Amino acid sequence: MASSSRGFWITNHFANHFVRPLLRGPLGSWAGGKLALLRVPGRRTGHVYEVPVQFTRDGNTIWVEPGMPERKTWWRNLRGDGQDITLRVAGREHRGHAIALELPDRVRVRIDLAGDRERN
Repeated sequence: MASSSRGFWITNHFANHFVRPLLRGPLGSWAGGKLALLRVPGRRTGHVYEVPVQFTRDGNTIWVEPGMPERKTWWRNLRGDGQDITLRVAGREHRGHAIALELPDRVRVRIDLAGDRERN
């Protein structure tokens, strides 16, 4: 297994399983400045993918740049018109609408929290 493949496997099969419960619990507010828990429904199946993501925030807009997007599938559910999602940031849940933007050199996901319909 190549080094980048090994790192990808470790992150997705070990680290993410450890980080998800932390972001759901009381420590989620501690990590909320940089990490969030994104829930994206599958476009065809409706299966909800729950992925820890790093983000930046600009007002009511959240930006996520999936690392190694060619090896990940969750963001593909946000192509075209995008989808409504749930985002847990700093221990609080927000609803928003997310759209994947496929740029020549990367993928960016824009999450609009307009109205910031926050849920606890």
